[in-house]
Amino acid sequence: MEKPESGKEGISPGLLKAKEYAHRIINGEPYESIITGLGPVMVSSINEAIKRRGYTMGELDHKITDFDTTEDVATSDVDILSDYVAQISEGRNSSVQELYENLLADKLDPEKRAQLTRALIGDTYRGLRASDYQSDPNEEKTWALAQKSQIVPSREQNNWMYRGNFGENGEETVTRGSFNVHVTPELITTLDDYLASDAVKANYKFGAPGTPASPVERHDAISIYFLEEPNGKALDDLAQIIKPYLRGDNLLGKKVADGFYVSEIGSVQDEHIGQLIEALDAIDPAFAKGLAAEMTHKERLAMSEAQFYAMQKTARVFGYKIDYHPVEGFTVELTA
Repeated sequence: MEKPESGKEGISPGLLKAKEYAHRIINGEPYESIITGLGPVMVSSINEAIKRRGYTMGELDHKITDFDTTEDVATSDVDILSDYVAQISEGRNSSVQELYENLLADKLDPEKRAQLTRALIGDTYRGLRASDYQSDPNEEKTWALAQKSQIVPSREQNNWMYRGNFGENGEETVTRGSFNVHVTPELITTLDDYLASDAVKANYKFGAPGTPASPVERHDAISIYFLEEPNGKALDDLAQIIKPYLRGDNLLGKKVADGFYVSEIGSVQDEHIGQLIEALDAIDPAFAKGLAAEMTHKERLAMSEAQFYAMQKTARVFGYKIDYHPVEGFTVELTA
């Protein structure tokens, strides 16, 4: 698959190439001859570039117009990326700020562009996760109770306590939710009792004291994983259960109630991440490389919901609109 070379100052290589192809089509070259052999992302981007010029495919035989690939996009793309780097690096130490300045200055160098991509995704993610809650003097007590309680099956893994229904037939998570709550022994017991009643097939997790997984270190103090789509009653029940323990409303996804959000995208499938990287590699190999590096964990591609939002936000400043559907996977569009 053809890989465009680096574009002019501030324009992503894929965007520049799509606009160039559109220019050739608008000026009379056969549409089919241009798109033959190109990937679906590039074809979609070419069509979008043509539409932005005000022409539909059926009008191309009658409309010929000049198409300048530089336009005012170069300036806007540079400003957007520069502004975002300034925002991300604000308040950081001088070495971090200097690193970002150097990467930004050489952003058309493939290796530096990959490093910049990875750094921005990572720091955007950490910004989404950053919290400043007061310490909980009862945290150790809550963890100890959960270790002893046998109301529901439980297991400990990598500083996390998982509790509830884990399924018997290899069921996978269909969607998940988050609670921004004070985690107390009473809340754990109430949640356990509810899940033990089989009102909804789900399990939840919270983190160990003194670790990055600790509830006081995260907005999503508890994450709940549904093995079946929860109905309205189950969502209402859970909202009422956590209500006395509300701590805040800073969460990601779709709001169910104060302090309770559910995923808008479901669980990101590993195979879809690989397909996304392959699609991006066709239009911007350096961006794809940086994304792959940030999403590789112990030699496996994986992406949490917060990482998805961090990636999506970062992609926008590079000129890409990325969305996700749990069945169809990722879609990528080049933006002008």
